[in-house]
Amino acid sequence: MIIATINDIIGLLGQPWFLVFAVPIIGSVISVLIAKFSSTARTIFAMITVGVAALIASTLVFIEDLHTQVPLKFMPSTAIGQYFATAINVDALGAFMALVASGLGFLIALFSIEYM
Repeated sequence: MIIATINDIIGLLGQPWFLVFAVPIIGSVISVLIAKFSSTARTIFAMITVGVAALIASTLVFIEDLHTQVPLKFMPSTAIGQYFATAINVDALGAFMALVASGLGFLIALFSIEYM
């Protein structure tokens, strides 16, 4: 699958493996905006977004059938004369590592509430 247009990127929003990456990134931007109103609301929202990412990662490991790899290639425009490509392979090991990283991130966020 080659990502070339904005419509392709919007189509990725329904994929659970993409949401593991997107939810914390989008949540961090929104939590900065929420912090202007309430520190408690920001903390709760941050915990929810990290927890949702961990739940989505757990569905990848325990529910999704990941026996085949899902390559995702990003092909940026060559308007500036430079070209590079990168890819994400979603397989069982990558899903397990996403679960470990997001699960530990949730625990770190949970235990750091009292310290920060």
